[in-house]
Amino acid sequence: MDKKIAVITGDIINSSEIKDKKLMVMLMKEVFIEIEGFYKSYIPHPFEIFRGDSFQVVVDLRQALRIALVVKAGLLKGTIKLKEELNPRISIGIGDKGVIVKFLRESNGEAFHISGKELDNILAQDKEIGMASDNPYLLDDFHILCTLLNVIVRGWSPQQAEVVYYMFMGKTQQEIANMVNISQASVSQRMQLASWKELTHVEHYYDVLMDRYIYK
Repeated sequence: MDKKIAVITGDIINSSEIKDKKLMVMLMKEVFIEIEGFYKSYIPHPFEIFRGDSFQVVVDLRQALRIALVVKAGLLKGTIKLKEELNPRISIGIGDKGVIVKFLRESNGEAFHISGKELDNILAQDKEIGMASDNPYLLDDFHILCTLLNVIVRGWSPQQAEVVYYMFMGKTQQEIANMVNISQASVSQRMQLASWKELTHVEHYYDVLMDRYIYK
C-alpha cells in the first residue's frame, strides 16, 4: 500500500482579478510553510507553487482530507490581509505513486493524473473541493462527502476560515481568541457557523473509507 499516495492540486479562484499578486504569492507561501511545519510527518515533499496561482503537494493518504481543508481555510483567511478574496479550488487525487521528481508538476503517476483531472472537473462544475481515486469503490462515497463539503466551505467567511485554520493547527479556542483579539465565545460561535462539528464527522467517515478500501 505504500505505492498509493494522495496528491493535492489547487489554484486560486479568479486570481486574474487579484491586483496585488505579489502579496497573494507571499501569503500562499506563508500558509504552506506553516502547514509543512505542523504536518511535517505527513508531507514528504514540500508544496510547489507554479503558474503564479497554482499549487501541488504530496501528502499521506490518512491526512489528505485534513490537509486539503487546512489549505482551504488557511488561504481563505489570507483574504483579511490581502483585502481581496484569496479562495482556493482544491482537488485530492488518490492513486499509484508513480515517479516523483524534484518538481512535482513534472512527476508522473496515477495520483497526479487523477488530481489534475479532478481539478478540471470541479472547475467545470463550479465547485471548490473534489476528491477522486483509482479505486471505483470510493467514488460514490467521495461524491457524497464532497457534496457536503462544498456546501460547508462555500459558506465560510474569511474570519470563520481563520478559526478553522487555527483549530486544525492545534490551537485551543482560548489561544485563538487571544491571537485574533476576540472572545472565546466568539471563537466558538465562528466554529459553529463554519460547521466545525460537521467537518469532524466528514473526516471520521473519510478515515472509515481509508480503512475499508485502502488500508487492508
